[in-house]
Amino acid sequence: MLESDRESLPQGLADPLTLDAVTDLLRVTRNDAGHPSGVQIDEDTARTHLAVAGGYLAKMTELRNHFETITLQAAAASSAAPRSGL
Repeated sequence: MLESDRESLPQGLADPLTLDAVTDLLRVTRNDAGHPSGVQIDEDTARTHLAVAGGYLAKMTELRNHFETITLQAAAASSAAPRSGL
């Protein structure tokens, strides 16, 4: 989804390690822990993933704010543009 937009993202938000690898790591671990698979998540893994998740969530919040700003700017520009034929 973000591939086409990566170059336009603010510095630090386009990092593929955060957007791709950490997302996959957390998703796989969540699935292992949350589905009845019998996989046990050890304490060290859980602690490490919780520490990584904090930074990940902060970046995702920045990313959401970035896209909200773009959306609001586009809406403002659209409503301010003169309308022809009205």
